[in-house]
Amino acid sequence: MGNKIKKVITLFMLLALIISNISFAEDIDKGALEVFLEELSNVSKETRKNVVDILKIYFNDDENGIDELVNDIDIFVTDEYIRLIESKGYTLDDVKVELSKLKSWTKEEKSKLLYYLESGNIKGIRSLINQIEEKGDTSGSIPSQGGSGNAKSDGTTREENQEKLLEVYFKDIENHRYEEDIIYLAQRGIIEGRTKEIYDPDGNLTRAEFTTLITRLLKLPLDEKSHLPFEDVKEDSWYYEFVKAAYDSKIIEGVNKTTFAPNRYITRQEMVKIIVSILENKGILHSIKPSGLDVAMYIDSNNISDWAKEYLFYGVKYGLIEGRTETELAPREFALRGEAANTIRRLYDILKETQNIITN
Repeated sequence: MGNKIKKVITLFMLLALIISNISFAEDIDKGALEVFLEELSNVSKETRKNVVDILKIYFNDDENGIDELVNDIDIFVTDEYIRLIESKGYTLDDVKVELSKLKSWTKEEKSKLLYYLESGNIKGIRSLINQIEEKGDTSGSIPSQGGSGNAKSDGTTREENQEKLLEVYFKDIENHRYEEDIIYLAQRGIIEGRTKEIYDPDGNLTRAEFTTLITRLLKLPLDEKSHLPFEDVKEDSWYYEFVKAAYDSKIIEGVNKTTFAPNRYITRQEMVKIIVSILENKGILHSIKPSGLDVAMYIDSNNISDWAKEYLFYGVKYGLIEGRTETELAPREFALRGEAANTIRRLYDILKETQNIITN
């Protein structure tokens, strides 16, 4: 754990300050972990950052990190702390049990938790915990992201083991917010890097590149008898068949009747329009479990183009896209390659859950 021991005392000094603000009795229907994390989001930005920096030490130790975090509570917790949480209806064991649940979280989920904590995004924390708790739900609801399956001890599922997975060698995605999504899609040949070792998660991608990703994901057929009206998509271009297949399937449009603008960077609202259109065409959009979020929560929601308002409304409602920050949706900004991987992964999971996609 390296410098963990040096920092753990600081962690629990911070916890002592944070815990005094928690109103457990008012949130008895929530788990101790959820209440604690939500209250942590309300403390000062500097305090949140300090705690997140320390938690990263534990989270980065995939094998023993969470166990050591639980054990360290026994070592450093004070009697005053124990009396305080007991007065609020919980015990130290309750807190330890809740913390132990983090062992089953994926690296991406832990990364998102730290991101939401540091940014003070209470809604994001609540949504993340709810999604994780409902992973094993077999009631028929379609999760807004993630997915279920029969888990094995190595963290994979039987469904994944039936797929032929490719090796991934990207060196520039470690600890990235969307690292797991990028790896997941690259293993299935849905996305590719700039090179074998470079994915460029914070780079932009063009309309042709995003269309290619969608065509690969959906395995869209090419109608050789149809006519592609876009004058700027030549038959000898590398993306011609991908764009044509997507156009034939009515999931993309041009910027006008004769122009597709293949080399123009795709915006976040354009990306969401394509994703929502796919789910609408398949008749499953409104079967997705709502995320509990609303587009109006973002301070820049007024920047959404008129043609994109309905798509962004559903995109946020059904968890198809995250805000670029906890307060900004950035609808007209160019989509980043990591963001595209996250959104496509969400689409993939929904289609897989509803058996609308072939995974072999």
